[in-house]
Amino acid sequence: MASVSHIPLVKLLGVQPAGLNASSEGEIQVFYDYVHSFQEHLFRQPIHRLLGLVMTSLWGEPDPGIDFEFEKLEETNEKEAAEVEKTKAERDVILIDAGVISPEESRQRVAGDPDSDFSSIDVEDMPDLLEEEDDGLVVKGSSEERDEAA
Repeated sequence: MASVSHIPLVKLLGVQPAGLNASSEGEIQVFYDYVHSFQEHLFRQPIHRLLGLVMTSLWGEPDPGIDFEFEKLEETNEKEAAEVEKTKAERDVILIDAGVISPEESRQRVAGDPDSDFSSIDVEDMPDLLEEEDDGLVVKGSSEERDEAA
């Protein structure tokens, strides 16, 4: 039944693999790839045609800038998502330090990423760190801050 439907046993019947190093991750990934290829093969063209008709009805002509993507079936856990964010942040720091991109461009990337925790930031509202850089950054509650207050 599972081979005919191309659905792994863990998804179809809830049967977990047993034994040493038994895992169904590979089967599930193959299943997700199969479903994605099925979506692309069967549904992309009809949905694209329908979108064109709706846009023509609304605006008189289709807008080539409007498209769609199928939702990913696999979910990343919080740890994997945090690792991806960390890697992107480290890449941005390297590119900024090398002079390839500016901090503003990095900020635009972060704000434009829907998966980012900072996707709602205002790109135009750049923090002004010039004064802090001139004075040197002082950690709150440190002995330097107490000396300055005295």
